[in-house]
Amino acid sequence: MADIFVSYASGDRPAAQALAAALEDRGWSVWWDRKIPIGTEFDPELERQLGLARSIVVLWSPRSVKSKWVKDETGEGLSRHNLFPAMLEPVTLPFGYRRIQTADLSGWPGTDPAQSHPGFERLVSSLHAYLDGSSGAATVAEEPAPRSPPPLRSYWRRSIGFRLAALALPAIVIGAAGLAAILWRPAVRIEADLLVEQLKWQVGGDRKVPVLDGLAFSSLRVEDFRRASFTPRQLALTEGPATREPRRPHPLPTMGEAVFVPDDPQLHPSLTIESATPGAATGTMDPLRAAPGNWIRLARRPGRPELTIGIEGESVSAVVNLTPALRLATQYVALASFPATGDWTQASYLVQMHETDPSFRIEARPTLLTLVVTQPGSSTLELIPKSGTPAAAVDLTELSSEGDFESTLVAEGTLGFPDFPSIDPIRLLSTHLLALHELQDGFITHLTSDPASAGLRLRFVGKTGRIRVKDGAQTREVAPTLLTRIRANAELGFLTAMVLWALSAAMTVYKAIRELSGRGA
Repeated sequence: MADIFVSYASGDRPAAQALAAALEDRGWSVWWDRKIPIGTEFDPELERQLGLARSIVVLWSPRSVKSKWVKDETGEGLSRHNLFPAMLEPVTLPFGYRRIQTADLSGWPGTDPAQSHPGFERLVSSLHAYLDGSSGAATVAEEPAPRSPPPLRSYWRRSIGFRLAALALPAIVIGAAGLAAILWRPAVRIEADLLVEQLKWQVGGDRKVPVLDGLAFSSLRVEDFRRASFTPRQLALTEGPATREPRRPHPLPTMGEAVFVPDDPQLHPSLTIESATPGAATGTMDPLRAAPGNWIRLARRPGRPELTIGIEGESVSAVVNLTPALRLATQYVALASFPATGDWTQASYLVQMHETDPSFRIEARPTLLTLVVTQPGSSTLELIPKSGTPAAAVDLTELSSEGDFESTLVAEGTLGFPDFPSIDPIRLLSTHLLALHELQDGFITHLTSDPASAGLRLRFVGKTGRIRVKDGAQTREVAPTLLTRIRANAELGFLTAMVLWALSAAMTVYKAIRELSGRGA
């Protein structure tokens, strides 16, 4: 349980981070959404932390007053009377918050929180009085124990209670069964056919499996990597620290294995491979394998040929087989096997590969690898093995620059229930938010990228009892209830009626036996 929950807009993240650090320096525990673990649903985790926090600090700014998420979180603090607002810069506050005393943090040196600032000190003083103050313990007067009724009256009450229970029990059982049928949503098999611009799924199963098929490409950009290496036949530097004249090839001595290592990850180092012949195919990536629990992200924006592949979780490696002649461009990446020194901000190379060893090996950072692939031509690209790939969760949402979740659907799709063909499939619109984080026996059966289409064609199957679709502020549970399944399946309806009739008959027989036993006594 955190002492303080910080609510803010994504555009104010640096200020929120500085404030969280400053408050932690004062001895309080602080929670903000950067502490959400990878793979965790945002909505439930935010609601849980918001409910556990002892106080809520909101950072008002021109960005946060427009954020629905910030207003929802501050509304919780307002209703619980533990809201402490602070203003990062002058702004008109939303209606309902303008008469609440607000700390003014304008000009607060977030980079040096130790420096005194009256608004910050006022906020700290208010938090200290609320979180660290003390109050007297309430006491409750003891009440005398109730008097026991006379033995005869007690027996009569027990007898009446037993008879009423025996009469009401069948009705209670049937009523409870009916209520359960209305409310209970047992796991049901689903199948989806969707067109998306981004897809995230968590690898399922109990062992490493192929998650992406061998992909041909005309260019490949590698980001978030730890090491890249290959053995060239010839390597010439066309632009970089060892060239005297820009773009004039400078042959490098034969060095065996060429090893490239990125500079500071904060600089976003990258390495791009292209064919020396414009428009020609550059190479093919070997099938990519990932362990259970890894998250795979694929994105292809409408109108753009690039396919972005991101892998989060256990470290992975990729092997690419290249054409004999190619160009290689780097940004903030050094050729570690070449002893030259200088500015490696940008460098370009001409490469001749060995025909017997055309492989290019890429090792990921401990928890992340990003590949940006441009597919050759205009043909449809099969992204996963023909046998499919297991998925423990599927997420069709992304976080916008404003800190709100957005749908990655680009066209209307369907989510159906193959075991109950008479139940209408769910129509999913491009505005609907859908994330299935409790998927049993999930499997992605079809995933393609077609340059002529608007995104990625996705088909998957699985089993789940929780299907929540969010459209704007409204969230609907669309998984069919037990009652819906009974109405859609005649055999299941008949079996349910027989079970309820048997329970009612059993209760009636039990009551009759008790009556006969009492008369015999």
